[in-house]
Amino acid sequence: MVQVLNSPIKDLFMQLVCESNTSIELCAPYVKTSIVSSLLQQKQNSSSLKLLTTFNLNNFYKGSSDIDAVKLVNEHNGSVFNSQRLHAKVYLFDKKYAIITSANLTYSGFEKNIEYGVLFDEPPLVKQVSSDFESICSDEATGKIDVEKIQHITRILNNLPEYKEPCAFMPPEVSEDKVLDVDKDRIISQLSGWQSITFRVIDAFGDMNFSLADVYEYENTFQKAYPNNNTIPFSIRRNLQELRDLGLIKFNGNGKYTRLWK
Repeated sequence: MVQVLNSPIKDLFMQLVCESNTSIELCAPYVKTSIVSSLLQQKQNSSSLKLLTTFNLNNFYKGSSDIDAVKLVNEHNGSVFNSQRLHAKVYLFDKKYAIITSANLTYSGFEKNIEYGVLFDEPPLVKQVSSDFESICSDEATGKIDVEKIQHITRILNNLPEYKEPCAFMPPEVSEDKVLDVDKDRIISQLSGWQSITFRVIDAFGDMNFSLADVYEYENTFQKAYPNNNTIPFSIRRNLQELRDLGLIKFNGNGKYTRLWK
């Protein structure tokens, strides 16, 4: 069976959620609390839940994605993964049904926008999609998000000024990677230790794009702060991963990164 989806998918999606007995796997860059809340109301207790999404602090700040939605998944024993190059929207149910669509896990995507996709249940195709989903989740560029990271992001967001929509005549954001434009001291105040030093080193770069090699050039800075640390390069890589999973930098692959604040 292959069904073209050319109308809002919320009712179909929630029906599949309700009928799932073992697993629900969600893949979408943007996720909103209202959709996750509805999903959890329909989900059977026997079904495990996985969410693969994108962590960008600016998206959470502006409300295009909700950290509270991620928190809800975590609070209901779901697994959350951060893939910052994610653009796919894929939903799997009991590894028997798959939806591939243009619709994010948002009100607009599920009920308002003109979206397009397909629902299918052919075992070889569903197996391939499921395998690809797992491959992204287990990729070294993908972060596993726990409650501590969610709480840390929430603290940073709570320390930022209230976001105000730009005036109608303001030009739209043209960058694919929307960056946070706030007083960076508000972010630094919520970082400590290695994270704070790594943030400051990255902030000193003139270009928004940088490489792992660029950060390694500041190894002496880290060594002065932690003279007894004999694994500086490893600690640098680990803290770049932590800043990635706070939505502050984007990993572009092959040791390349983008700073997500101005």
